Amino acid sequence: MTEEKKIYLQHSFRWGSIIGFVSFIYYLVCFYTKFEKNTMIFNNIYFFLSMGLLIAMFTAYRRQMGETKVKYGRYVLMGLVASVVTSFFTTLFLWVRMKFLDPFHFSQVLIIIQESMKDYKFIDTNTLASNPNFIPMMKVSYLFSNFIMSIVSNLLYILIIAWAMTMNTRFYNRNNQQK
Repeated sequence: MTEEKKIYLQHSFRWGSIIGFVSFIYYLVCFYTKFEKNTMIFNNIYFFLSMGLLIAMFTAYRRQMGETKVKYGRYVLMGLVASVVTSFFTTLFLWVRMKFLDPFHFSQVLIIIQESMKDYKFIDTNTLASNPNFIPMMKVSYLFSNFIMSIVSNLLYILIIAWAMTMNTRFYNRNNQQK
């Protein structure tokens, strides 16, 4: 692995940890203050907070490397690494919530899952619910699917922000060359 690649992977891991830690604290504070119940405002604040930190990560890398032009692919890879790390923290919060903070949270999720499964005639939800392996398996599945969906949902924003950062750099370089 080249030194340059190691630097930007370390940078994105560090910033992913920062964004993940901030996300964990945000979720924790919103859980205790019951602010998360106001879903729209809760999600919008989280969106702008995480996107702002993602832009800060890209900008800090560009300054650290002293580069005026960073390739689109590098931004995407950095964002993807940061997203995986951040998703780990948000999944960790979900696990802490289910295990310690709100043990009944998964019961509510399970009711929603069972309601959605009632439409399928080939699945007997009563048999599944009585199976002792069903609940632990569903918890693991729930955590894993949240982890994957967090990464996938972040990917769209990473692609857009990476494109904007690349275009901003090109525009900035073109204007400075004309002067």
